[in-house]
Amino acid sequence: MTAGYPLTIDDVNRRIERGQRNALLRTFLLSLAIVAAAALLLAVTLWEIGSATRQLIDANQRLAAAQSQLTLVGDQIAAANDAKTKAEAELQKSQAALDAATQQAQMLKEQSASLNAQVGDLTAQLEDTKKALAEALDLNKQVYKLDWSELKMMYMTNGPAVDVLEVVNDLKDRTRWSMSNTEDKGYNSPGFAALVLQKLSRLPEGGLASLPRDSGPPNIGDIVTYEGGYHMFYFRDHEHHDFVVGMTPFGVEALNADFAPKVAVLRTHFPPQ
Repeated sequence: MTAGYPLTIDDVNRRIERGQRNALLRTFLLSLAIVAAAALLLAVTLWEIGSATRQLIDANQRLAAAQSQLTLVGDQIAAANDAKTKAEAELQKSQAALDAATQQAQMLKEQSASLNAQVGDLTAQLEDTKKALAEALDLNKQVYKLDWSELKMMYMTNGPAVDVLEVVNDLKDRTRWSMSNTEDKGYNSPGFAALVLQKLSRLPEGGLASLPRDSGPPNIGDIVTYEGGYHMFYFRDHEHHDFVVGMTPFGVEALNADFAPKVAVLRTHFPPQ
């Protein structure tokens, strides 16, 4: 404004209009700056949202892949657990089979040992039988011809000991030679002598081993023991011929009293005639 000149209304109006235009321009420019800033902020925000969206999609994809991998691993673990369960079951079966096989092997081992022992016993019995049979071949020459139907007549020379001959006569056709010493299988010579005394109720509680034993001459009814294990009852006929009776490998036989070397005499203590 120039000093010294009074302002007219037109001047004032022009100044007002000019001020309004300047204010409007400043407002427009300010609004334009705000809009530009807002647009820039919006663009930045949209870019960040897009970037975040892409990151979210990528994260979701990785999560889906991880979940798929986790599912796969879970299936593998389940399969491994199933395989482990089956393997443990198979191991238990194998262990049970091994235990059964071990028990079977032990049983077979014990059976083998038992069979070997039986074979040894049978071999020993066979050798004893062979020896007895070999000895028995010589017994044919020593057989005493005893007439079993005349036992009562022998009472005159043998007295009560004839009871032994009666028991022997009763047993001779139904008792055979055996090392078993049982009623169903048979008896050896000592076993038969013990059986006869048992039938007469004259066998001591300790068996033949409890009978008095010496090397003197036998009395009627005594048991004479011979080499080879023979145990024979001693008798004498009416002609005073000595003979003995007992079990031999050929069965019950009467033999000459001197058929084999004598070992000892077992005293039965029958009353003398």
